[in-house]
Amino acid sequence: MIRPLAIAMALAGLPFAAAAQAAETTCPDDAFQQVKTLLDRIDALPADSGPPEALNADVQSLHSACPGNIEVQLRVAMAAWLLIDFEPDSDGVARKAVFASNALRNVERRWMADDAAESWPYAKGTPPEKRAEAQAEARASQIDLAKQILQGFVVKTMFERMLEGIYDTGFDGPDETACPYASSDLLAAEVETHYEFIAQLAQQVDQQGAVIPSLPNVYRLNLLRDRCEAAGRPIAEGVAEYYVQLADFAQAYSGRPLPDGSPAPDDLPEQLAKAALSQLDAYETLPEVPRSDAEQADDTIADIRRRANTILAEAG
Repeated sequence: MIRPLAIAMALAGLPFAAAAQAAETTCPDDAFQQVKTLLDRIDALPADSGPPEALNADVQSLHSACPGNIEVQLRVAMAAWLLIDFEPDSDGVARKAVFASNALRNVERRWMADDAAESWPYAKGTPPEKRAEAQAEARASQIDLAKQILQGFVVKTMFERMLEGIYDTGFDGPDETACPYASSDLLAAEVETHYEFIAQLAQQVDQQGAVIPSLPNVYRLNLLRDRCEAAGRPIAEGVAEYYVQLADFAQAYSGRPLPDGSPAPDDLPEQLAKAALSQLDAYETLPEVPRSDAEQADDTIADIRRRANTILAEAG
């Protein structure tokens, strides 16, 4: 059985995660060149190097000094990702993932600013009629890099920690009630990545001849469901679908053990079916938002409810 999550709040108070609270300094004129040089220095480090404290300090310094510079924030997040090779344990990796998520939060904040277009550069000499297109390409490039860091590093680390039974609250952002994301681009990217990891885990556990007792990342998905209004209902629907699939599977393979080799509870299919129905209950309480697939969503909800109730009825 996957053990309950331990909520790890201490990481937010550790040095690498606390860089955003450091004393504010002026962003250097050559900050972009500095961060590119940092990436080159990290890339040149021998694999057997000890902890690169000077590089860590330089990354933190640029992060703190240039919160409004999108290109710098993206690259300090990338630097944190590269530096995990020199971390001795998963706590150190998590600190850097939280740091990277904070840098991406700075990026989003700048994307949403009234003068955001100033952060989407175009080459000198670009004709006025081509500048809007060039700026759109620049923003698309920024979004692509942000998604790469988020999906390949931040969410991957988050998921791996939750498999260990640990959730790091530093990923939630400074507001305990607000959605951790300001943009729909990164919110959708995180949810999509969680679903991909669930599918991969289900395949791995099936190959082991076992069954999954729960969704290890449901805490985070529920948090996004409850805090991110526009995504609430789609997330509840998606999680409910995964739970009812697990319930169907547990019922079909009732003799299989859990991933750790221990016997699965006799009522595991019912537990999972109830978890699916709980998501549907949450779905009904969440704000209704316009959806292009509203009719299909209604059909999906009805199908999940039917399958879950069938499992419960068969259990008596």
